[in-house]
Amino acid sequence: MATIISEFSPSSDGRKFTGCCTQASAAMCLTMANHLPNDYQHVVDLMIAMRDSMYSRGACGANGAATVESMSEELRRRGADIAAQVNYTGDEMPIVFLGPGIYGWVEYLRAYAGIDMILLQFAKTYNLASINPWNANVAYHAISVLGKQTNGYICGDPNRPAGNTQAMIYPLSALEAASPCGLIALRPKGASTANTPGGTTMQFPTGWDQQGDGWLAPASPIDGKRYLVRGGILLALTTTGLIRDDNVPIEDIHQDSDGVWRQAYKYYGLWWTDDNGHFGLDAVVPRLVQQNIDLRNQVATLQQSGSKAVKALAVIQSLKEALL
Repeated sequence: MATIISEFSPSSDGRKFTGCCTQASAAMCLTMANHLPNDYQHVVDLMIAMRDSMYSRGACGANGAATVESMSEELRRRGADIAAQVNYTGDEMPIVFLGPGIYGWVEYLRAYAGIDMILLQFAKTYNLASINPWNANVAYHAISVLGKQTNGYICGDPNRPAGNTQAMIYPLSALEAASPCGLIALRPKGASTANTPGGTTMQFPTGWDQQGDGWLAPASPIDGKRYLVRGGILLALTTTGLIRDDNVPIEDIHQDSDGVWRQAYKYYGLWWTDDNGHFGLDAVVPRLVQQNIDLRNQVATLQQSGSKAVKALAVIQSLKEALL
């Protein structure tokens, strides 16, 4: 059972802070996910301990105010298994890829609320005031989503006075009105990580071998090399279900000048963008891809030959000067 705390609750040594909503929500999530002692004071002390740790590294304000990015780092330091993370990029959270078939925070809540422990940061918390009056004058804020029921999501909202900390039920419409702008989802300890890219439970055809955080494909039909698939390209490949025995990469993953990661395959090209987690397919004619690879090799050869020519001219010049 979740223990709901207030960000204004004093620690066991009497200290309290006014901006620890992110640590408070993270403490509720971490306590549930990692099966930590969940009596009220233990969870409050965890909130303060995370504030102290982050403040000592310059990762939060003196009052505890923190970003999703810095909070995620602290949670990882404490053994959290972070299943999804969306850092603040503006007051409207972008639609990003958060797992197979899951795009954006709404789909993530629908699929995982009550399974993963979810921290949401808001930009317009005052829109929750009709349900929770303590939020009337609050803009940026964080809550924990710990479960769901027919009339909404079971949330720990730390923006309440100490001693009045029961769970709040927020319908999806209320959460949307509050404008979520950041997310951290914690996977409970002992939960399955099937279908995690790079995980040993991923179903790949024969000939694919796990290597580090990626998978080594069978030999390319063009040059016989085995190319590694990893990162966003791996997510795109596994999500689209396009892993087949006859469909393997024919070049290394590379990042083009437009910031897009690309890797060509026998029948198509995969691309991935770091900034919004989007991926897609490009039509690829293998002959044109091979021509592109050949041109790259020619450029590399010419660059190497040019370097050798410059060195040879320098030697000739030195000999000429020595003979004069």
